[in-house]
Order: sequence, then structure tokens, then C-alpha cells
Amino acid sequence: MNQRELIHKNIIFFARYYKLVALAVAITVAVITGSLLIGDSVRNTLVKRVNERLGTTETVLFAMNSFLDEAILRQPIFNNARGILLTNGFISQSGQLLPVMIWGTDDPAIERGKAKINAPLAKELSPGNGDIVLRLPATGLVPSGSLFVTENYTTSLRLEYDGILPTGEGGNISLKNEQILPLNIFVNRQQLAEVLETEGRFNLILSNQPISQEVFEEAWQYSFSGLKTAKKIPSQRLPLTGYSYKKR
Repeated sequence: MNQRELIHKNIIFFARYYKLVALAVAITVAVITGSLLIGDSVRNTLVKRVNERLGTTETVLFAMNSFLDEAILRQPIFNNARGILLTNGFISQSGQLLPVMIWGTDDPAIERGKAKINAPLAKELSPGNGDIVLRLPATGLVPSGSLFVTENYTTSLRLEYDGILPTGEGGNISLKNEQILPLNIFVNRQQLAEVLETEGRFNLILSNQPISQEVFEEAWQYSFSGLKTAKKIPSQRLPLTGYSYKKR
């Protein structure tokens, strides 16, 4: 038996093992390739969701349960920032209340008396050309977490439906880190502030520039939070007249 015949017989004898090795390699390559494709798809989806939620926003300043004076936007660090009055609320729809996020903005495209909604909310409402009735919290400048204050939706606002705000123009903006698409409605900030009794104030600032905490602290003034100072009135000692004391 020469060397050529020996190699041929070895190949025939171990052929089944070679097939198993080739099958294992093929399965491994398929799993790795599929993982890479799925991972890349998930990553692109997450990036897309972030861009939909925040767009070009780099810095978010949210006052939560308080409000900021609109004079803060005159600070140089907020040259490219916009102030928004953000609140939650409900829309009356066929006897039911649909929870929504209400964005009061100074966008010229959002006129007084009119409202734009995003695509997910349009699917829930199907507003057509009708009016939209908002139910808003009537807490004004008093934080809802204050003593004896409850978040009662007692204020109503009727607005004319003015179309859908596309996703590319910020229709799906959201501050929540979740995959669920938000139900957004966009209204005129001045009109919303009048209803909520928060004229000249907002609670959210979005800037397309990164702002560090140190830079913000240098620009911050207590008056931006609505606080005011008053001169201290000197205390005067009042005469103790008209009182009688009885020793027991």
C-alpha cells in the first residue's frame, strides 16, 4: 500500500467525523453572524429611539415640581436653549380620559387656540377635524407635593386640532427612558401658562449644547427660582400693657 492509498482510506474512514466538525463550524459561524446582526439591529433601534426622544438636545434642565423664571434664558449659556412648560394631563375621548404629556412651547407653528399631536396619539384619538378637550392640573405655582394640596384635574382647555407633528420635528419627544412611544400634545406656552396660572415661567429647558454643573452654578441666580428678598424689619419691644398676671 502506497502513501496515496493510505491517505485515501483514512479520508474515507474519518469522513463522518469531518462532517460533524464541518457541521459544528457552520453552526458556530451562523450563531455568531446572527448575534452580530441582531446586536447591530438592536443598537440602531436604540439610537433611533434616543434621537426621536431627544433629537439634538445635549442638556436637559427640569425643575420637576417647581418653576423657573423665563429671564434665565437671557443668560449666555442658554443662547441656543428653549423653555418649555411641561405638564401631564388627560384628553376626554368618548367618555374616557386618555393620559397625555402636554408640551407648552414657543414654536411659531403652534398657534394659540390650536394643538398638534404626535402620531401615536393620533392613532388613539382619531381626532379628524374636531376639537381636543384637555383636562389639566389646577395647582398653579403651588407644588403638588405640598401639604393639603392634591393634583386634581379640574381645569379644562378646549383646542382646535391642527394636525400631526412629525417624528423628525420632535413629535415623539420624551424624557422617559423607555421603549413605549409617548402620547404627546403640543400647545402654545403662553396660553397654557395662563390656564395653569404660571405666566412668565416654565419648568423645562432643552439646550443643544453641553452645559456642565460648574458653568450652570456660575450663571445661576436665586431670582430665577421666583424667590425675592425683603429688607429685615427691626424688631420693636412692645409694652406689656393691658395684661394682668396673677401669682399662684
